[in-house]
Amino acid sequence: MTTVTRGWRVVLLLWVVALTATALAVSATFTQVVAEPDHFPRGTVITGWLIVGGSLLLVLASPAFALSQRTALRQPSPSRRAAVVRAWLNACRLVAWFVVGLAAACLATVPLGGVSLIRLVLGPLAVLVVLAFVLAIQVGIVASSRRTWSAVLATILAAVVLVLAPPVVAGFFEVATDKTVPEPDGWNSTLDTYPSWFVVAADPLVIIADATPWVLVDDPSRSSEPMANGLDPLVVISGTARYWRRDDATKQKQAWTGWSLDDASRWPVVWPYGLALLGALGALSLAVGARRLS
Repeated sequence: MTTVTRGWRVVLLLWVVALTATALAVSATFTQVVAEPDHFPRGTVITGWLIVGGSLLLVLASPAFALSQRTALRQPSPSRRAAVVRAWLNACRLVAWFVVGLAAACLATVPLGGVSLIRLVLGPLAVLVVLAFVLAIQVGIVASSRRTWSAVLATILAAVVLVLAPPVVAGFFEVATDKTVPEPDGWNSTLDTYPSWFVVAADPLVIIADATPWVLVDDPSRSSEPMANGLDPLVVISGTARYWRRDDATKQKQAWTGWSLDDASRWPVVWPYGLALLGALGALSLAVGARRLS
């Protein structure tokens, strides 16, 4: 079993403090931006920022969780596979404490309204599952690296690439393959001609955002459309990925403010495909790491 050492306890405490400060800052900013904040469920927006921001930081910190298992990888074990799996499970148990802190911060936003129980459960659960696959990739890299400096560089590069490469590549294809066509009324329309959704599907943030339930409030007096959902990064990230997946090859690209969230919530999801691909990458990384472990 993994024990949380004094150093990790300090980091965990700082993590909870940072999450609390973020929640307070988002709540204060939301109150200033929205003219009538009481008409919008602030909890929706705050949990969105906590889950996206918290998962982003954990993914970028995944090298530290994986590198902390380097000593365990070198300890005697019945087999190389057992050593790698044990290190991966230890890293998952360690990061689970940070996900618990994230869940607690989200739970504290319930009095602010707009937070459903299913969102509070599935949001952190999606973070934990995605991080487990990310840690599988990172632990495999650490096991494959014979020198500490190479393990550090490789894990940092992997974390950055996992987060940044998919949207950059997809955005490039969106810009490069779009076509502008004239309309009868004289306006030009931009048509999306490239199915770039599968490029971003394996991005950890896209998987987490798309797997976390949206909050759509039916009561007009407390409707979260469009302002609150526009401020919810989970909806922005997930909605963009779902829009790119729409199977209409000649669909007209719309600005975010032109989307109908009622329609967007029924668009095809992308997270199962991304999660499967990320899991396959994690399994492959662990297998390669077990084979190269000396």
